[in-house]
Amino acid sequence: HTHTPHTPQDADGREFKPQQNAVLYFIDGCLGQSLRTITEEGAMDLPPEISVLLLSLSAPFLLYAINQLPFLQDPQVILALVVAALTTVFLLANRGMKSAAAPDPLFYVFAVFSFTSVLSLTNALQQDGFIKGFMDVYVGKVEPHLSSAHGILLSYWEGLVHFLLLLLIIHRMSEGSSLSLIGSVWTAVKLLSRPRELSIIPADKLEVLQRRSLLSRPVDLLLTLCLLGNIAFTAFRGFVVLECSLDACFSYIYQYEPYMKDSVGFPKLTMLVFLFYAVPLLWACVLGLLTPGCSWMLDWTLVLAGAVAQAQWTHLGASLHSRTPFTYRIPKDEWSQVMVLNLLSLAVPVLLALRCHIRPAFFLQSQPHTPTTNGRKQR
Repeated sequence: HTHTPHTPQDADGREFKPQQNAVLYFIDGCLGQSLRTITEEGAMDLPPEISVLLLSLSAPFLLYAINQLPFLQDPQVILALVVAALTTVFLLANRGMKSAAAPDPLFYVFAVFSFTSVLSLTNALQQDGFIKGFMDVYVGKVEPHLSSAHGILLSYWEGLVHFLLLLLIIHRMSEGSSLSLIGSVWTAVKLLSRPRELSIIPADKLEVLQRRSLLSRPVDLLLTLCLLGNIAFTAFRGFVVLECSLDACFSYIYQYEPYMKDSVGFPKLTMLVFLFYAVPLLWACVLGLLTPGCSWMLDWTLVLAGAVAQAQWTHLGASLHSRTPFTYRIPKDEWSQVMVLNLLSLAVPVLLALRCHIRPAFFLQSQPHTPTTNGRKQR
């Protein structure tokens, strides 16, 4: 009697290939063992940001397995893998925060976002040809827009800037530090409950500072003029994508930024978001520079700076990327002018946010002075 070794099969009766088994063994041996070591009770405690970083780096292994193994490419199997991966992220994040008395629930949200940020970076690297064999199935069946120039630049932002901000937030959260600056740039400041840390300024000095007119504040005057110019430029580009019949709009989209008429639709949507969301907020910032005591400027200028930076990075980078058809790229003759206009549009909100946080006195709300008699408040 000859013993016939059992060959593993999938649900359709197809035999697994040796290289597929090797992939499974590699994932289980390297990734699985490292995760088990981290989550064991006897293992040494790692800082939360390191635990999240290690688990986030497992994302490419999951993508490679889905891309190489046919039985993992079924939509139901992909859903199960995603749920299992996110559950593992939650469990490992919980293990990393065991030493904390009461971890913020948002910590687990940031841990999951860190995992997806590495997915985005993997996509960007494959689409630009640095790696291969990771994202074909996922992009083809789940998010095909990630193969466009806009999707690639957005993936770079998510995988680099966003990922770094998330790790910094997790680090500061584990230390119990303020999330004011980093959380605002990440545009999550309104979700975070934290005390404000501002310098203490005497009421009489604060009153003197806030009585100064705009003409006596040259930095604020310059920023106001730049904001008005940014509003005009942003509104103009909004009218351009809305196909305004003005000759200036027609000339701009064909001679300066033909990318805005790309059929993928991303640049048009970006300009409309700027028109309907950024323009009103820019106007509000102008009023904030004119009116003392607008404490909301300290938060919303950071939100505006982070949003504009991401959108401008994606828009400008996609208009130069090789995935964009040549006819839609920035013309060489007008390249410097378009770059200067877009970079200025990005720089103005960033400079405004820096001004608000370096010298916040003008935006603080003064407390009403209550006169006293013999050390007691008057009734």
